[in-house]
Amino acid sequence: MVEDRRVAVVATAAAVVVGCLARTIAKVLEENSELKLRLANESTGDKPAELAPPEKKEEAKAPEVEKEEAKPKKKRGWGSVRASITHAPSGGALAKANSQRAGEPELKAAGEVRGVNGFNQALWALGAFKHEPPAFKYFDPELSEHLEVLFKEVRVPRAEQTHEVVYEPVTKCVFVSQMSNSVLVRIPVCPGGMLLDDQDAWHVGPVGENGDGLGGLHNLSLSAKWPGHLWVSLQFCNEVFLIEAATMKIKHMLKVPTLLVRPDKTAVRVGGPHCIRECGQTGVIWVALKGSIACHPAETPDNAAKGSADSDAPALVKAKQRVCCNPKLLADRMTKLDKLGYNAPPPEGFAIWKVDPKDYDPTAADDAHGGALYECRPSPPMSTIDKNCDCWTAQDVGSAEPCVLKIDSRTGECTQVDVPHPPVCCDVTGKMTGPAIGTAPDGAVWCSLLGGDGAFVRICPDTGARSLYEFESPAWSKKQRIIHFAFHTHYDAWCIFRNQKVVLDKLNIMFAISSNLCDDDALNMVTMYVFYGDSWSEIWGCRCVPLPTQSCSCHRVTVVEDGVPPEDQSVVISELHTSRLFQMKIHNLINFLEIFNEVEYPPDGEPTHSKFDGTPFLRRKYIEAGTTFNSKHCLKEEVNKMMRNRMYRALELALEREDHVMEIAKVPYIDFDAEKECSL
Repeated sequence: MVEDRRVAVVATAAAVVVGCLARTIAKVLEENSELKLRLANESTGDKPAELAPPEKKEEAKAPEVEKEEAKPKKKRGWGSVRASITHAPSGGALAKANSQRAGEPELKAAGEVRGVNGFNQALWALGAFKHEPPAFKYFDPELSEHLEVLFKEVRVPRAEQTHEVVYEPVTKCVFVSQMSNSVLVRIPVCPGGMLLDDQDAWHVGPVGENGDGLGGLHNLSLSAKWPGHLWVSLQFCNEVFLIEAATMKIKHMLKVPTLLVRPDKTAVRVGGPHCIRECGQTGVIWVALKGSIACHPAETPDNAAKGSADSDAPALVKAKQRVCCNPKLLADRMTKLDKLGYNAPPPEGFAIWKVDPKDYDPTAADDAHGGALYECRPSPPMSTIDKNCDCWTAQDVGSAEPCVLKIDSRTGECTQVDVPHPPVCCDVTGKMTGPAIGTAPDGAVWCSLLGGDGAFVRICPDTGARSLYEFESPAWSKKQRIIHFAFHTHYDAWCIFRNQKVVLDKLNIMFAISSNLCDDDALNMVTMYVFYGDSWSEIWGCRCVPLPTQSCSCHRVTVVEDGVPPEDQSVVISELHTSRLFQMKIHNLINFLEIFNEVEYPPDGEPTHSKFDGTPFLRRKYIEAGTTFNSKHCLKEEVNKMMRNRMYRALELALEREDHVMEIAKVPYIDFDAEKECSL
């Protein structure tokens, strides 16, 4: 009798437990209709129904979705998610296209699945699992999920050399020059900031028997005096012209002078317009006549005498095949054009031509076509105009005294400005200035030092002060050979601090590209250098991004900015040897920033003052904070600590504001507890 009662009690208890579980499961299923339907299908062996979350049912019934569902699909088990679909708004561009891919839907995550924890617990109670299942606590990563970095590679017409790239804001197009076959490419920028998958292209100048252009299209630069226009050069034809970007209509057509008469009455042939820079205040243009010297340093006379030109390095082998980098091939091309009626005698010297287009006169008796010719050292790859309208030109053939040429726009006086260099430079290039040179928004002139490892020199036009900047390569990079750079001010980027969104009102940035054009060990890479506060001289940190296609000899960089919202702005880089462009959006790069530490940097036997004017040289070296423990250099502890603590305090102050905005210009003036070490 006792045993019978025990059995009855256990049976009753089991019935109560089963009843409770049944009611629990019924309640869970009632709260989640999708779950109920899937369980019913599994019990009959039918295919689970494809249901979107309830709040997104109407979007899931869009015609595009039905079209997708008509295709065969793999069977999904319970728990598979389906993205709801909405359509991105369309916009306009120069080309007849509304978006990057017309009609392409925008996908979104399905969201939380309600009741899943109760269901798992019920299955465990029924004995489906041997252990208690974990809980799934849902959250939406609404901040970090919007910090993606978008990039793409764009194929342009096949060419041996894809050179210059520039963004023209009136047409909202990127223009590309291909020198080897003299082709101009135009690519519209879509609403959303990415380059359109549709292009226009023109052969510019004379065309040979095989259909390739002969003129050597090279320079592309904006005109400040004539917005919506581009300065273009045909380097082999000795011609420069100003064109309307939207229509290709020529506004100004100029032929460069080809004979420079020195003060002692001797003369030298010049030519080969490689770079054109317009003064934004006067409209005067400065044209760098690069001559016929090899672009690759190993091919220059001094290095060739040392036997450098006999190297079988891939970079040099490619250089010997380029018309612009092989003096013999260049002379042959220009001789051919001279016979076709172009004034293109093979040049022997190097010069800068200054002319106001309205004063241009090809019949002028001064042999400078209404302008002025200034002889320079070999050879002038690029020039820039400072705030005083003076011209600064890099000279990219290595020498014991590397200099930048300054030409006073009022007096015509030419000054060779010597600049500091790193103690160790590339064996092939030696100590040279350039090829890149540009004017920062604060008026200072920056020049890349291709022979250095991540090296620049900054020159103050007012005082003549020169500062050498060196940035130690990341651990995963062999060498950084800086070939070009561009300045940019970016607004309203944001980061996450203490799980909250902080908006950075503006950041001063320099984008620099490293290329393997002259050094096979160099990485093809774009680096974003971020300046501290509102400065254009103090460095805060950087972000290095290798290009997906290596050995491409990346060549020029431009910023797609004017007329484009900050979140859609990007950098575009030309790849010389692969007929490609690389494009990357800027807005979220700040979230991957590597903080810099400045280190003590002795000259190691290098000059400490200018040989010509006695101006002291300032030498500055930076390393990433994460690699400090591996560095052989001593840190400037107080400088780095103050910068780090002020940035941290600025983030804290931003959270105290209602709008969570961090005012970058005020950061260097923030008071903080000097005894308290802060960490980002």
